Order: sequence, then structure tokens, then C-alpha cells
Amino acid sequence: MQNLEKIIVNTLRKANYTNNKRVDQFLVNLALYSPLGILPGESQEKYAEKANIPKTKITNYSAGLGVATGLIKLALADKVDDYSLTEFLGMPTRSLAIYTLTDSMIRLNYANITGKPMGTLLIEGYRRTKGIINKKE
Repeated sequence: MQNLEKIIVNTLRKANYTNNKRVDQFLVNLALYSPLGILPGESQEKYAEKANIPKTKITNYSAGLGVATGLIKLALADKVDDYSLTEFLGMPTRSLAIYTLTDSMIRLNYANITGKPMGTLLIEGYRRTKGIINKKE
């Protein structure tokens, strides 16, 4: 596990995969910020501290990508409803798009207002309530 953490931190610190700095940063954003943005805020904060990047950078990039994919899902749901063979996929796709947009907007606002990172609502919700859920009476 230490080797994986070392690879993640080194990749977050500096990316030199190609000669183009913008392409390198795009690859890091796509490959690391999105999956790391799902993790609880404490884990994101730990990685950001070790990599010497702003605390909310991982959350902002991950949630920003979530907004983009949510809008794509919403547009896809509208197109899927137009065809009789796929119209049954419209409502589930629209529901997933709305959840993705809501999750991303809450995370963006929380990170920018409080200055602390936040993972997805499901993971953060479980992490914050697991003591209450697992409590035996």
C-alpha cells in the first residue's frame, strides 16, 4: 500500500509524461483527481498535503468533471426518450444525471465555502454516520 501511495503522491506533485505541459496536467486531472475526489475529505486532505497542492483542488476537479458528465447524461436522457426502443432508459438516465449534478454542486459549494475537501455524498454520509449506524443498543 505504501508503494501505491508513493506513486499517487509523486504523480500529483509533477507530471512529465509528454513535452506538452497542458497535456500532462490534463492526464493527471483525468487519471487522479476524479478517482481521488470520490474518497472522503480526510483522505483527499492527506494526499493534497503530501503533494503540496491546495486542499480543495482534488474536490474541485472531481466535482467539475461530475458537473460535465451530469450534463452529458441529461442530454443523453433527452435523446434516448425520442426512440421507442430505448425510451425505457430515459427516466433512469435522467435520475442518475440529476443525482450526479446535485452531488457535484453540493461538493463544489462545500469545498469553496468551508475550504475543506469533500468526497461523494454516499461515502461522506456513511463515514460521518457509521458510528450511529454501527452502534449496538
